[in-house]
Amino acid sequence: MNKSFLSLLSFVFLAALSLSISAQAAKTRGYHDKNKTIMPFAVYVENNSKQNHYAPSGWMGDYGDIKIDLVCKENPKTCNSCIKVDYSAKATQGAGWMGIYWQ
Repeated sequence: MNKSFLSLLSFVFLAALSLSISAQAAKTRGYHDKNKTIMPFAVYVENNSKQNHYAPSGWMGDYGDIKIDLVCKENPKTCNSCIKVDYSAKATQGAGWMGIYWQ
């Protein structure tokens, strides 16, 4: 697998995760505006959380090579679960890359 692709994939995934923060952590840090919106904006907190604004909904490229676990219990950072994405890079659809669309 191409190292630059792995680097890009790691960067995109880590950037998406860095946007996520638990509601409790946001409250503790006092990130509220006058309308009581919790800031910073949480892309994804954990599975079935009411604070989630987006969910993985589309698969691109070699979508057959993607396995996603939305309730992974392996070392979640701030909540009870985390997201685990496995990409086998078998090029099942012949693309040589994969992507997950969040909406």
